[in-house]
Amino acid sequence: LYLHFLIDDLRQAEDVEQVLAKTPPGFEKYVEQQLERLDELDLPEQRWQFFALLAVAKGVLEKEDIKRLTQMRDRQLRQLHQSWQVTRWMQITEGKFYAFAHPLLATTFASQLGDDAEDALHHLIDYCGQWEDHHSSYALRYYTEHLKDLKKWEELYAIARDEEFFMAQQQKLPDEPDLPLKTVQTALLGAAKEDKAEKMAEFLLVHAHRLKQINIQESPLDALRLGSLEGALKLAEQYEIERCILWYLLLTWELKDEGRWEEAQETLKKLQQKDLPYFSRNWGTDWQVGYAAYLFAYIFEVSEETCPTFHQKLFLGSNRHLFCNFLIERGEPKAALKIAEEIILEHKQFFPLSSILELQSDKGNNQESKAIFAKALEITRKTFPRRDWVLYMGDIAKVQMAVGQREEAKATFVEAIETVQEIQNQKSRMSTLIDIADFQADVRLFSDASETLQGIDMQGASEDSWIALAEVQAKIGTREQVVTSFNRAKQIAWNIEDKVNQENTFYTIASTQAEIGELADALETTKELASLNPQSIGGILLNFINKRKCDNKDFTAVIETASIIYEKIQSPFYKAKIIKAIVAAQVKKSQQCQGDFAEALRITNLFNDQTLKAEALIIIAKGQAELRLFDQALKTASMIEIQKYKDQALVAIVQEQATTGQLEDSFITGSHIQKQCTREDALLAIAKADAQSKNFSRAIRIANRLFNPFTRFKLLKSIAAIQVEVNQVKGARNTLAIGINSSLMAELSYQQALALVNVAKALLAVSQNEKGLAYSKNAYKIVEEINEPSKKIDILAYLGKIYAKAGQRNEAIDIFTKAIDIVKNLEKQTSPNSVDLSIVKLFTTIGIWQTRAGEFDITLETVHMIKLTKDKALVLKNLAQSHPDGEHRERLKIALTTVYENALSSSHWLLDHPATTLSSIAVARMALGDREAALATFAEACELVKQEKTKKINTNPDYLLSTIAIAQAEAGETSLASENAEKIEDGFQQVATFSDIALFQSSKGDQGELLKTLNAALKAKEKISDKRKQLDALWWIAEIQAMAGQVEQAFRTAEKVLTKRNQLLCHIVTNFTQLKNKDNVKKILIPCAYSFDTAYGMCGCLAYLYPEKAEKVAKIVKEFSVS
Repeated sequence: LYLHFLIDDLRQAEDVEQVLAKTPPGFEKYVEQQLERLDELDLPEQRWQFFALLAVAKGVLEKEDIKRLTQMRDRQLRQLHQSWQVTRWMQITEGKFYAFAHPLLATTFASQLGDDAEDALHHLIDYCGQWEDHHSSYALRYYTEHLKDLKKWEELYAIARDEEFFMAQQQKLPDEPDLPLKTVQTALLGAAKEDKAEKMAEFLLVHAHRLKQINIQESPLDALRLGSLEGALKLAEQYEIERCILWYLLLTWELKDEGRWEEAQETLKKLQQKDLPYFSRNWGTDWQVGYAAYLFAYIFEVSEETCPTFHQKLFLGSNRHLFCNFLIERGEPKAALKIAEEIILEHKQFFPLSSILELQSDKGNNQESKAIFAKALEITRKTFPRRDWVLYMGDIAKVQMAVGQREEAKATFVEAIETVQEIQNQKSRMSTLIDIADFQADVRLFSDASETLQGIDMQGASEDSWIALAEVQAKIGTREQVVTSFNRAKQIAWNIEDKVNQENTFYTIASTQAEIGELADALETTKELASLNPQSIGGILLNFINKRKCDNKDFTAVIETASIIYEKIQSPFYKAKIIKAIVAAQVKKSQQCQGDFAEALRITNLFNDQTLKAEALIIIAKGQAELRLFDQALKTASMIEIQKYKDQALVAIVQEQATTGQLEDSFITGSHIQKQCTREDALLAIAKADAQSKNFSRAIRIANRLFNPFTRFKLLKSIAAIQVEVNQVKGARNTLAIGINSSLMAELSYQQALALVNVAKALLAVSQNEKGLAYSKNAYKIVEEINEPSKKIDILAYLGKIYAKAGQRNEAIDIFTKAIDIVKNLEKQTSPNSVDLSIVKLFTTIGIWQTRAGEFDITLETVHMIKLTKDKALVLKNLAQSHPDGEHRERLKIALTTVYENALSSSHWLLDHPATTLSSIAVARMALGDREAALATFAEACELVKQEKTKKINTNPDYLLSTIAIAQAEAGETSLASENAEKIEDGFQQVATFSDIALFQSSKGDQGELLKTLNAALKAKEKISDKRKQLDALWWIAEIQAMAGQVEQAFRTAEKVLTKRNQLLCHIVTNFTQLKNKDNVKKILIPCAYSFDTAYGMCGCLAYLYPEKAEKVAKIVKEFSVS
């Protein structure tokens, strides 16, 4: 910098040597000398003011700012532009933006100008304070930074919360959408510096609110259409990384379609330079994969260099199927084939080439088709001897026939048959040749198929091979051979010792016979199956009816067979299953008679089981609705006594009404559906019908009404796809933008209520019971606004505990009773004989909070309402940990014994595994002081898992081992816990297990064991080969590091986490809060301010950390409103 200005000097000098001789060493001395020379010029005072203002300004000053601050007029500014001695130090842009050419110049000039600079700074700050009069861009950008420097905290807070200042920033500086957030962040950090908990709470919430306002008022797509790509990308950056990616892809599509190819390529390039996570198809993120794959398919041609490899950074092998399918839908077979080749060869996953090849069937027999088929064959040859090899060959040959390449198709089959000879295993060779003959028959090469079958040696063939052979023979038309093959399959089946396999084989034979049109034979086989086990007869008869086109004669035959089997069955339950099949057949028969459902309805009176009767009535209501007999269908639905099933019948009616264009009637029908998620299924059907009829605006309005965000996301994408089909592409992008911008967060009322209860808990902890109860009452009022039952129960149950701890036992019992009544009403809508996991979870939640409230008797009552033993045991474990004594202790032991006995006899091992139940019982026994019994119970649970691993039962032994290990850690048996955790084979499950073990070690302050667990988790992480799971595992690693006191390492690990990083940091905050570590909590304030759930969560932490300020924090939470 010094050299630059010195050279500038020398260019102006007449005597260079003399200038050099007088030039002092060092930049500051040089500037001091230049100021002395400016003094000699006797510049007007206004120019000195000009220098001083630029020296203290934090950024560019505009012409109007200069004029107001220095009183210079336009003529004087023009003169200033002509003064080399002044302008040489400046950067003057477009004649109206002023700044020093380098920040170091400003700092040096400010130092040399002394009190002039100080006066200019105060003058500038006063000017910023008058922002309402002039709306100066400088004031809107830098006023809060000046206030922070001067520690004028209250003025800073006032500006940060000022809605008009926020709106002025948006209106004046639309290309800087993050500016309002920076303003609030400055105030938030100021509050942290002042150590004011209530101010930190306030600006956490203000920040979340500002971000929501910005996102609602203008999306990145809006900004782009208003002419600012830069502003659009800045807005996109405010979202979490997954949505940020979606915005970039959507913007790229818009740019491409508007012919702005270079900008589209540049946008894609910027995205590729980021650290990008893989999109994963987990619960809650599935919609993002769908959006990303759909959008990427529409920008694939933007860059031939980037796109073919870029998709590998976004989609794991399993998710490339989806991307490939969207390319197929777009009619891009060459691009789709490249992706399919990766899936097939690199990831060794099956991909149906037929969908790609079928694109060519409409194009006919041309060179492009031949090239596509040749490439497909090339890929297929590389897959041999994988089982899916023959399926690819068949797909190719079928499409070759479809486009008229008959000889090429026959050549493909010949190649396949020749290749089969390389298969060494005789049974594999046999099944593959049957597959080839099946494909030949499908394309009507019957003589070729017969020839292929004749070449098969069926010696030692299994029942499955004979069934497959019969299917091909049926297509060829050789009925006698079909009967012979089925008979051979039956002969083998009768000799199968394993009863389950034997029954499955007869089931398969009967189903196959029905599918190929041999219904009489299928019914005879069904009778044979009934002699073995009547359990599946109802199901197979329904299968016949639903999967095959039948006439009246067929339905009558099914009904007669069902009636014969019905008489031979003793079990009332399986009798009812047969009646259900008869009803279904009668409904199909009635449909063919155009509407006489009286006999079907009469049959339903034979049901004793209300659940099966309800299922049968649903079948009738659906059949009536399909004939548009909606009044009859509604009357049938009204006969269903169980609300859950009544809702299902009404949804079926709504779907038919919507499909036939009776949208207003469908709305009325849907309004009678009680369960929210089922009502949303009805709205989904109506919205799709609206979209199909091009009523996109109402379809989108319905989508925005949906409570379930994931249903909303998928519906909006479906609407967009229909818009693209009808060439409303711009509208489609609008619809996708709504989806991307849609909120995933829980209801604000829930978040606010939870924060108030957490703050109330903090107040009770410092004996401020009266104030704690006051804010609990505020939370209780908010509960009525919460729609989602699980969230409502969470708050009510938590409040019950709070009231109990505050000595308000009667009120606590009333609250628990209210929660129980809500769940009971929900349970009435379900089948009494089924297990609804959501209901089980709600009762369990209430039970756990009742134990924490010290309510022994009502907890046991709640346990009786829980239908799964593992959840009963979970509540009893919590009850044991509440340290019951005397009579309660003995009653609890009896309850534990009962649950223990029920666990071992449970028939729902997938839902209710005894190892999980035993783990909770063991912890309970340890809490009751019976270590010997606890260890024996843990050993029994481990033995169950060991037996299952030996027998290879499909129940995920790693997950069960994890459950046992975590329970052992909870019981204080950390050595046993670590030992079992080490036995877990899956590295990802292992890291998760160590994270939970660490929680219990942390609660006991065992730092030595924590460090051992951390090392074990790091070692387990190295076993994970899946890249996405490796990144996901970092979440748990960071949490363990935080618990172990490795703060900086935790932060560094968190930085590597690409998805939900802010939520992770907020999880880490909980650990710092428990340790009363205020400084580390403050480091995470800004990440926690990016959503309401994390902001409200942080408010609870602040109340705990600052008990003396808890009431002020509570007041902020209570009074904060979202406009």
